[in-house]
Amino acid sequence: MTGLHITGRCLSAPRSRGRRASRTVFLLLLGVSLVALLGFLAGSKVAGRAARQDPHTPAILLRKGQILPDSAMVGLDGREASLSSVVAGKKSLLVVLSTECGACELLASRFNKEYRRIGPEYRLIGISSDPIPLLSQFRKNGNLTFPLFNDAPGRFIDRYGINTFPATIGLNRDGEIEFIEFGFLAGKDLSHYLKRL
Repeated sequence: MTGLHITGRCLSAPRSRGRRASRTVFLLLLGVSLVALLGFLAGSKVAGRAARQDPHTPAILLRKGQILPDSAMVGLDGREASLSSVVAGKKSLLVVLSTECGACELLASRFNKEYRRIGPEYRLIGISSDPIPLLSQFRKNGNLTFPLFNDAPGRFIDRYGINTFPATIGLNRDGEIEFIEFGFLAGKDLSHYLKRL
């Protein structure tokens, strides 16, 4: 038997000692639990940048009805492309993500499942300021088939104050922003977003 062993000697200890030991163990477990809870809450606050669930909170410099500003990006193949050329004339979803964001992985995986079924009038692209090797690994790990682009050094993401991931930006055919949502919202699949374009 492994783990905590209680010997006969401990069991035969006077009752008051046992109660003290029980209280000590209880207080120790309570203290560890509180430290773990505080650590979780502090981590959640930090991770909130990467996985906030409130779709209306972050203040960024992009607004509904605005034409999405153009920006240069780099594909995983190393070729530069303009954002406007990638989404030209298509209803598009831009997923701004971080490779270290669990909610981004969930959203990318969910969208990827439906990506092959969307019609040619739609575009789905991922944008991240993470280095291309990390983006390539993210794509490989998730078996992602939609295109991912690197925004280093944050020409789009930083310029427009996007600091909550994932951010999903919907564009109509004219490149006008229809909506911006943040976080991974359970129950919302790709078709939910495409219907709104």
